[in-house]
Amino acid sequence: QLELREGGADGAAAGYSAEGGYRGLVARVGNVAAAVAAARENGGTVLSESATVEHGPSSKPEEGVDVVTAVTQATVADPAGYPLLLFEAGEGEGGVLCAARCDVTAWKASEDWWQRRGLETLRWQANLPNEASISVHLGDAAALPSTGPCGPAAGDEAVLQLRYVYSAADVQQAGGLEALVVSSPGCGEEGVEEGKEPG
Repeated sequence: QLELREGGADGAAAGYSAEGGYRGLVARVGNVAAAVAAARENGGTVLSESATVEHGPSSKPEEGVDVVTAVTQATVADPAGYPLLLFEAGEGEGGVLCAARCDVTAWKASEDWWQRRGLETLRWQANLPNEASISVHLGDAAALPSTGPCGPAAGDEAVLQLRYVYSAADVQQAGGLEALVVSSPGCGEEGVEEGKEPG
């Protein structure tokens, strides 16, 4: 389960800032073009129109070097400016929130930190030639054995996506998002553990 808490330094909502490390949610939809139109009609902003993006192979799980996964996707933003990546999978399916995306500047330390809190690495891939970055997807492997380049293609489980951009500046920890709350099998006895992710 995912929960987002928004709040500025004084506790007031501050709105989205791209420098804050939080990159938004991911929704799996049956029809990306229809979802983009609905977002536009309901006060959202279209950040990138529907297009087919070819994603290269992942290193975990290991895929052949020639594997290409074509995904129809788009990015919209809600009225507060928070981005939502939409990708198409499952014809006729309604929207399913299936991932939260965060930028990190020390991807290995961040991956280790989340693993110590019960999440497992489900996918690791370089994003070349689309972008000079890598993506690490973490989640509950018992409930979700695999995930695609944008997120799980089926089911109700969500993943955490960490993106490391080569030569990226440090995350400024701003942007109105106070915390990302994750429920995982590795939580403490009371089910609550607080901490600051290192990257």
